[in-house]
Parts: sequence; C-alpha cells; structure tokens
Amino acid sequence: MSAPDAVRGLLDSLCADGETEAQLVVLRAREEAGRLAVEARTRVRAELDRRIARRSRELEADEAAIRLEARADARRSALLARRAVVNRVMDIARAMLPEAASVDWLRSAAEQALEYLPDGDIVVRCAARDVRLVKQLVAGRKSARVLADGKIGAGVVAETPDGSVRVDGTLDSRLGRLHAEIAIAVVSSLEGAA
Repeated sequence: MSAPDAVRGLLDSLCADGETEAQLVVLRAREEAGRLAVEARTRVRAELDRRIARRSRELEADEAAIRLEARADARRSALLARRAVVNRVMDIARAMLPEAASVDWLRSAAEQALEYLPDGDIVVRCAARDVRLVKQLVAGRKSARVLADGKIGAGVVAETPDGSVRVDGTLDSRLGRLHAEIAIAVVSSLEGAA
C-alpha cells in the first residue's frame, strides 16, 4: 500500500468515524431537543395551571364579596322598608293624638307630671285649648303657672322655673317611649303576614 493509498484509507476511515460521530451527535441532540420540548410543555402547562388556579381563586373571592355585598344591600333595603313602615305607623298615630286626649287622660297626665316635681314654683305648659282645664287641675298647687305652648299637642309638660326638673307628660313623648315596642309589633305583624 502506497502512501497516498494509506492517507486515502486513513481519510476514508476518519470520514466514516466522523460521519458516525456526527450521526450520534445529531441523534443525541434530537433526543435532548425532544426531552427539552417535553420539559418545556410540562413547565408551560404547570405555569398555566398555576395561573388558572390563582385566577379562579381570585374570581371565587370576588364572587363571594359580591354575594356578601348583595346580601348586605338586601338587608339594608329590608331594614329601610321596615323603618319606613314603622315611621308611617308612628306618623298616623301622632296624627290621631289630639283626638285621643280625653279630659280624664289630660287630668291623669297632669297629676302624674306634678307628682314628680318638688313643692314650690312650677311651670306647666300645654296646648292653648287645654289652658283653662289645666289651670283647674293645678289649682291646688300655690305656685303653679300655666302657659300655652304651640309646640305641645295633647298633654302637659311640667318643670321647675330653672328647667332642672322637667316631666314630659305629652302623648307624643309617651308614644316616643313606646316607639321600640310599636316597631317590634309592626315588624312582627309584617313578617307574620309574609
């Protein structure tokens, strides 16, 4: 074998080895690329799942907040409606107060009011239509002054001249003290009817 043939054989052998090595490198590269592609798809899918889960939790939290707000709005509306009904009932009752005040009731209110005041000077205020009757009722008290007061409907307000002791014996104030009981009764009757 001549030198050129030996070099050519060596070159052919090197080329064959290089080709085999190149094919192995390409094969490994394809395997690595396939593995990386699978790994990338897995990571992308995991990231998408994580983001979807986070967004789902956010949406569920938003939905829960919206439901709570809607419930609160519904309760607020129901309370406002109940309050409006109770206020309407109270307005009707107040409008009926002048008719409800009988002479006997006025006498009782004046006696109760005077009962809580100390002896001495007192001022008794009442509606102008009741001044004459109230003067008769307090005639036994020496220092009682009876004054007409346009702000008082049915009943009397008795107080010391300095205002340190004041007894409100008006139907309106009594109705006000009963407001909570009336409200409960009205709401109970509304709920019973529903």
